[in-house]
Amino acid sequence: MKIAILTFDAFNEIDSFVSHHILTRVDVKDWNVAIASPADTVTSTGGIRITAQQPLEYANDADAVLFGGSPRSRQIVEEGAIMSRLKLDPKRQLIGSQCAGAWFLAKLGLLENRPACTSLASR
Repeated sequence: MKIAILTFDAFNEIDSFVSHHILTRVDVKDWNVAIASPADTVTSTGGIRITAQQPLEYANDADAVLFGGSPRSRQIVEEGAIMSRLKLDPKRQLIGSQCAGAWFLAKLGLLENRPACTSLASR
């Protein structure tokens, strides 16, 4: 299984790092987890700069995609240069989000009339 943890600039460390930590502990053959980002490096809200393990497009072929949150999620979903790189298929992929990552699901039309949980600030 190929899993993409989408991590954007101003990301919340807990969203990306805890997800990565938990998912990489699964002991299953061919279980591959990677942080994918729109740039070679992204910086967290706390100032931690990381190098992406994969480009954003890695998500397009992944079996599961997890959008991490960012205080900038509302602005990032309006950036066509970033969003146009995502070609997700909910019929063959498991797609989810954490916190403000729900903005990505909404922008991609994946929520329709479904409820989503997020932070009070993102609500």
